[in-house]
Amino acid sequence: MQSFQTKMVKLSMSRQLARTLPLLGATFLATALLATAHQSPPRVLGVLDNDKEITVKRGETITIRLPANPSTGYSWYFFSGNDPWKLKSRKYTQTPANPRLVGAGGEETFIFETTAPGTGYLRLINVRPFDPKVALENIWQVQVKVKNR
Repeated sequence: MQSFQTKMVKLSMSRQLARTLPLLGATFLATALLATAHQSPPRVLGVLDNDKEITVKRGETITIRLPANPSTGYSWYFFSGNDPWKLKSRKYTQTPANPRLVGAGGEETFIFETTAPGTGYLRLINVRPFDPKVALENIWQVQVKVKNR
């Protein structure tokens, strides 16, 4: 059997807990919102962004999605030099509406991570490796300015 004093201590603790939990929950939520407020959403670029200028912070990612059809012999190529970004991944995805059609096109996705402050052109060229000519419409580029956080 519990003493009266033990019951009062438990009652007091449960009341304090009842008052503290909502405050802890609100504090946690506010902290999470502030943490995500400083993160920029991933930058996703496509065909319509050709020849644009963008500004990003060091450490952010740039995703580029362009139409592709490797069955024609054409592929997107990225040439790098001393750029303030690095290629993290590259992936071709066939259009879901045409998964069984031979020669059906899709989308090529490149993901770059910015590594240092600087400016440069992020350029992709859609060519056949055996064809020395490159048409202007097969060049996609954006000028990227990478700033420190």
